[in-house]
Amino acid sequence: MENKSSRIVGVAIPKPLEIIFDYQVPAGMTMPSLGSRLRVPFGKGELIGICVETKSVSDAGQLREIAEVIDSESMVSADLLDLALWMAKYYHHPIGETLFTTIPPDIRKGKTLKLDKPKCWTINSSNSPTKRAPKQKALYELIEQIPGITTEEISAAGFSLNTIQTLERDGRVKTIEPIQNETKEKSIDLNAEQKRALKALNDRKAGYECFLLDGITGSGKTEVYLQTIESVIGTGRQALVLVPEISLTSQTYQRFSNRFPKTGLMHSGISHHNNLQTWLKCKEGKIDCLIGTRSAVFAPFQNLGIIIVDEEHDSSYKQQEGLKYSARDVAVKRASQIKIPIILGSATPSVESINNVQNGKYSLLTLRTKADNTRLPSHQIVDLGNGRIIDGFSSKTLAAITEHLSKQNQVMIFINKRGFARTLFCTSCGWKANCPRCEARTIVHTDPDLLICHYCGWKERLKTQCPECHKPDLIPLGQGTQKLEATLGEHFPLTPIFRIDRDSTRSQNQFAETLREINKGKSCILVGTQMLSKGHDFKKLTLVVVMEADAGFNAIDFRGPEKSAQQILQVSGRSGRHNDKGEIILQTYDVNNPILLSLIRNGYKSFAENELQIREKMRFPPFRPMAIIRADAKSAGTAENFLNRINHKLSDYETLGPAPALISKISNRYRFQLMILADNRRLLDQALTTVQASYKKAGSAGLRWYIDVDPLEI
Repeated sequence: MENKSSRIVGVAIPKPLEIIFDYQVPAGMTMPSLGSRLRVPFGKGELIGICVETKSVSDAGQLREIAEVIDSESMVSADLLDLALWMAKYYHHPIGETLFTTIPPDIRKGKTLKLDKPKCWTINSSNSPTKRAPKQKALYELIEQIPGITTEEISAAGFSLNTIQTLERDGRVKTIEPIQNETKEKSIDLNAEQKRALKALNDRKAGYECFLLDGITGSGKTEVYLQTIESVIGTGRQALVLVPEISLTSQTYQRFSNRFPKTGLMHSGISHHNNLQTWLKCKEGKIDCLIGTRSAVFAPFQNLGIIIVDEEHDSSYKQQEGLKYSARDVAVKRASQIKIPIILGSATPSVESINNVQNGKYSLLTLRTKADNTRLPSHQIVDLGNGRIIDGFSSKTLAAITEHLSKQNQVMIFINKRGFARTLFCTSCGWKANCPRCEARTIVHTDPDLLICHYCGWKERLKTQCPECHKPDLIPLGQGTQKLEATLGEHFPLTPIFRIDRDSTRSQNQFAETLREINKGKSCILVGTQMLSKGHDFKKLTLVVVMEADAGFNAIDFRGPEKSAQQILQVSGRSGRHNDKGEIILQTYDVNNPILLSLIRNGYKSFAENELQIREKMRFPPFRPMAIIRADAKSAGTAENFLNRINHKLSDYETLGPAPALISKISNRYRFQLMILADNRRLLDQALTTVQASYKKAGSAGLRWYIDVDPLEI
């Protein structure tokens, strides 16, 4: 039965449903704009939806009426609506959930949208806070240095609203009318390589083009970004700069806002309200340059002129929950749709991007010398199987640490394992501490003394006797950041030690405060995980020690060697970034590992080319597209049988599995996966569409399943 009324709109609903729902616009109600929010009846209640189309006819039968048009204008612009529709199709994800992923939480809730009056701060009293209140003192000094600093800039520097309010309540600072900022910092003179890269970017033809800026660490990629953005802003357009992790946003924001006063910041560590304010400023053209993490790729702009994706290789750009999109790939698609240039920058580009250069899809720009002409760091492989080992360190490594500290420099110890030890082990019977809810070891943590599962969060008190043989012969096995911190404290008792991992820096404020201490330049030791491996510029850091240099080269995941090579070179790039020559020590039990040796001797380019040859022989990405269908249930048989049925349905396509996931059980749910490979994207889409059409309602009865297109975790 067809509804002949012409006042019909298609509405995307934030539910895991593949369809767009038709609604009647009541007589007398203004027709909503595409991209505007609507309040509509759904089931027995009401939901906020987004208008995605208007139509004159619906085949949905009797239509329900819209309850309210919330917005008089579009909240989702036409280009972002097109992008969301593309994402829903490409990632095979429900359109409503896809669209609602692209907008801030406050907008999803139907809240009224209004820009706050900007608050700026200045000193009100010469009575500075004492050292007993370090956060207040640091913020007071920041406001003293930058009169008229905004609340947004204070938040970006890592200070909380409570700290500002405390200073205001004590009469030490006060608000003032906004100051019209001017450019605070001038451009830096470029070297010959940077000039060539900038010229290529400025001389580009109008429209879309993707550039891969392949520049070694310290080669001055950021200055190329800045001067490219300067020319874009000069033409009245805006810029979007993506960084992979929250830990990098503060320093990136500071550097870019020093050049461009109208710079905004968006990431999940900022309150929903402040993120919404930045979103609205972008939409109204009040921001020239936006710095943000993954979700900032969906920010609205009046006149976006360029997109930059820094550290484009980083796996943090891939969303692992809900809509499993790659912000890098979505950024490339967005640039293509609105016909603007995009720069992907990295010292260790992904093999996908290198392959796109070789295929002529991307234009290559290279920076092979350090911007300040300092020397590249030296690399030394240390054999842990030969010589004296002291608490996990070679005697050579400890001697090198001592030497660098004696010169009042800083040292970084890198291990990608947090906690004190990998597990608890009984020397009498061989028992190891396992999580009762996961197929995984629990990790020993100290202060407080706990066994913690890093997969489901299970916690229990550290045991003093073995639960199997009841003997007190328990020892911590392996090492993590906490144990290294304790060990180094014993060897270097007079040296400050900063541990940086998810346990020690649970908030952006804590992390920013730690970085401020390190950047004072005093001799110290940094112990950390991958949070330290990229982007940071420690001027006095001259030695980096990688504790398990070959650990990832033997991973089951075919991307393991690539991730390990990138991580080693990224963390190596923290050393010797300024006047003093850097040194890298790679500790390993496998000194003859061919991948590690090739990486050090021949460099990343040679490694990546060899990796591409291996992938081509395997017929794996980037030479063929891949998707994984994952299923989990309280019964292993339920998940496996479901994927077996899908596998049977896909008998005309190439599949691998189903097989248990690497961690086969998490939170008492058994996990299986089915890999699908195809010769081209069209065939892969056909396979996934077949799956979606056949198993729409298969998520009932305790089974959960989802599709991951272009997976990074295998």
